[in-house]
Amino acid sequence: MRTLLPRALTYSAALGLSFSTMGHLVQSTAFGAAVAIIDSGVDTKHSALEASIWINSKETADNKIDDDANGFIDDVNGWNLAENNNKLVDYSYLNRLTPDNLKFFELQKKGLEGTITDDERAWIKKQLENEKFVKGLQTFGNFVHGTHVAGIASNQGQSGIDILGVKLLPTEVKLPWEKGSVSKVPFASVKAPGPNLGDFIKDFLFKQVLNLLATAQGTIFASVGSYMSNTEANVANLSLGTSTTAAKTIVGLLSKIFFPKVPPTDEKIQQYAAGFVNAMVAETSKMALAAPKTLFVIAAGNDGTNNDELPVAPANIAQPNSVSVAATFQDKDLATFSNFGEKMVDVAAPGVGIVSTIPGGGEMALSGTSQASPQVAQIAGAIVMEDPSLTPEKVKEILMKTSDDKTFLKGKVRSGGIVNSERALDAARLSRSGMPLSQAIAQSKLNVSDVVYLSSVANEAASAGFSAFVLPLPSTF
Repeated sequence: MRTLLPRALTYSAALGLSFSTMGHLVQSTAFGAAVAIIDSGVDTKHSALEASIWINSKETADNKIDDDANGFIDDVNGWNLAENNNKLVDYSYLNRLTPDNLKFFELQKKGLEGTITDDERAWIKKQLENEKFVKGLQTFGNFVHGTHVAGIASNQGQSGIDILGVKLLPTEVKLPWEKGSVSKVPFASVKAPGPNLGDFIKDFLFKQVLNLLATAQGTIFASVGSYMSNTEANVANLSLGTSTTAAKTIVGLLSKIFFPKVPPTDEKIQQYAAGFVNAMVAETSKMALAAPKTLFVIAAGNDGTNNDELPVAPANIAQPNSVSVAATFQDKDLATFSNFGEKMVDVAAPGVGIVSTIPGGGEMALSGTSQASPQVAQIAGAIVMEDPSLTPEKVKEILMKTSDDKTFLKGKVRSGGIVNSERALDAARLSRSGMPLSQAIAQSKLNVSDVVYLSSVANEAASAGFSAFVLPLPSTF
């Protein structure tokens, strides 16, 4: 791992809309920090990121030897857990940067902001009726996702944070029983129970299969935690997950094998899905337990549902060293697509129209809790840079207790607020000076005012329905 020495930090306090339009810069001297991007890969050659890419000083690049004996050969900038190699991005997918894919997300942003025209709304509706386009859009979304998240977490390379890439998500999503799926569960061999078995036994066996799949996910995420512990990453961002809503698709397909004649009701499918995701939550907690010195920052989900009622994995792991993040539209409202939960979601950050890096050297605006989460990860990394003695639990406490209180977030997230980077850094700075943390947080509230975001032209009626055009969290399935 690269030696992390004190350095100058240029950090933006007004996170939220676009790196090119944010202000209120904070200058500080700080130690280094590494933030892992557990995602779909990072373009380490992007001009805005290459100087910030983490370097494993214990490895010699491309010598095909595991120099640091950690089980990963040539993991110089991170590791690809999806394909078990050190290739963090597949540039063959650059051909997916088509005008129509780029236009879709441009219009999605306008729709969420309430500035879209009727013609543009009609275009995006027509595209979503094209099954081939939708599938290609999902592949495009996965391809750019990790690099976009990395740009946010590093403030386009301007934060002083080292970005450690861990590819966990496949670029092309496959169902659990399809060849190449990272779930590694042999669902192709799953056979329908015999006709003489009673419904009770079929129900029991079906739940066992779902538990098997959840256990497999636990193994995958435990390997993430193990790698985080090995690399000593201070923070890990996971803009990914499986919601109950998404799990219903998997459960529905599997149920056709077990109940071919009388399929379960929608209500029963939802019960199976919720049970399955809760099992995944328990299993994916192994990730945080395996790396107690890492703070895991996790996107809450893009279904617009309550995580207290409909679980999301791993967002609901609720560990002392994990933070779940909702998305807002600037400081105006909870984003229409964002999941929430007074018990299971910790804090919020802006997640509409966030401009960041994409593979191939470009940038674009994307929306989702995927974009809110790395803003919190960036602040967490900056807190560590201010006071390296702070544990993940203390960093989490600062994030939550220095947030800007917002009425519209009461009952929606545990902290009731939007992260305030400058106030969080001030609290960390005071803590490092020897002030007790509770006192440092209290003083920072007196020292630093709430963040003032750019004015908005958003119209609630005009943006209605566009939450459905935000892609769900990418999943390992």
